[in-house]
Amino acid sequence: MKLILKLLAFVLLTNLSVSAQEKIVYAVGTNLPPIIGNTYTLNAELIPQKNITANVEIGIMIDSKLQGSYTKIGTGRSNHINSGQYLSAGLRYTPRKSSNQTYFFIGAKLLGGYFKQSAEMWEDFASFFRDGTIPADYEIKGDRVYSKGYFMGLAGDIGVNLRITNRFHLELGIQSGHNLFTSKRQVDNVYAYLPGIGAMNFVGIVRAKIVIGKN
Repeated sequence: MKLILKLLAFVLLTNLSVSAQEKIVYAVGTNLPPIIGNTYTLNAELIPQKNITANVEIGIMIDSKLQGSYTKIGTGRSNHINSGQYLSAGLRYTPRKSSNQTYFFIGAKLLGGYFKQSAEMWEDFASFFRDGTIPADYEIKGDRVYSKGYFMGLAGDIGVNLRITNRFHLELGIQSGHNLFTSKRQVDNVYAYLPGIGAMNFVGIVRAKIVIGKN
């Protein structure tokens, strides 16, 4: 998390110094599709008149029953429970000259956070791990297994920003992520549903964004 905070500070300071003589638009938004999976996000963005924008996002996932794949840390497709928090910071390239226009964007960001997962166990649960050995830091209670830990990843997004009014914008796109740090508490060689990275490492973007001010 310290690395993320350092990156966040660097991104914001760099963007502000480059844009010191320009008008900057401040915007906040929330991504709508993850609400279905009990993931709630808040995004803040600095939009100068140049082509590079800086954005920061925080999110929380509360008892989502979505899963990354049909094999994860247990069985019973309706019996997975995922929770966690994440923070991300990144940059976007937007080939437009005015923040009031509809425009295309492509970007990259660093994200990290904390996850908690549980699911019913498969009979061959141990086969998911190297040497068929369940790590000692998994917690098994009855027919359920619990895991938790930290993760860090990279993600890229691509899409279009639609200007509905001067203050209200709508973003449509897709994000693809990759978990850089695999916690020993995560199952080996299978997908996880991680907050901010999504199911199968993809997140749909339908973000409602409001311009809150300019300078």
